[in-house]
Amino acid sequence: MTAHPTVRARWQARTRAEQASAHTMELLAARFEALVPERAGVATALRRTAADERRHQGLCAEVVTRLGGDAEAGGPLPGLPPAEGEARGALMEHVVFLLCAGEAIAAAMLRVAAGAATAPGVTELLRGIAADEARHAALGWVALDAALDGLSAEARREAAPRLSRQVLRAVVAARAVGAAGPDGAAWGLLEGARAVEVAKQAVEAAVIPELVARGLWAPPGAAP
Repeated sequence: MTAHPTVRARWQARTRAEQASAHTMELLAARFEALVPERAGVATALRRTAADERRHQGLCAEVVTRLGGDAEAGGPLPGLPPAEGEARGALMEHVVFLLCAGEAIAAAMLRVAAGAATAPGVTELLRGIAADEARHAALGWVALDAALDGLSAEARREAAPRLSRQVLRAVVAARAVGAAGPDGAAWGLLEGARAVEVAKQAVEAAVIPELVARGLWAPPGAAP
């Protein structure tokens, strides 16, 4: 099946991103297990999330193969993303960036992309992945609440600006989505500007209200 080379490159990038996400979720599960051992069920759920991401990698690789590309992900795998806090504070930042915001944004972008896709099987594939990502975002709030348990009101106030900045970082990350090519929409791809728009909408609708409810949303630029 033929498509613009940009489409194939974007699906290869999506495959690599799913591989990286699986690895990062394994790291997050291990960190959570070490720092919040009393909530072992959350670490187990994070490992199931990693398994989902590996399955997504395989699904995306199948599309790459259909497009005539090399489905091998390869490349170095990332560590956990940057954080300003230490120990449990850093853990909460990771949870917000990767799950609460990152997976909510991913789910929203995939749903929008699925709505415009016309290539055989792509709409169903993207909707299935989007449902998983939405479930991962919901797990993020469970994980965040577990990490918050026992923290003083002062500690929560100090964490709020850092967590808020992680949300903004997740939106900025959407800018990395580049051009989709002339037939990109048919293959479930968003242009960069549209991706950022969807990311902002997802954060405003699903992330900021949850942080506000927990007293953890601070205006951008607020000092920790």
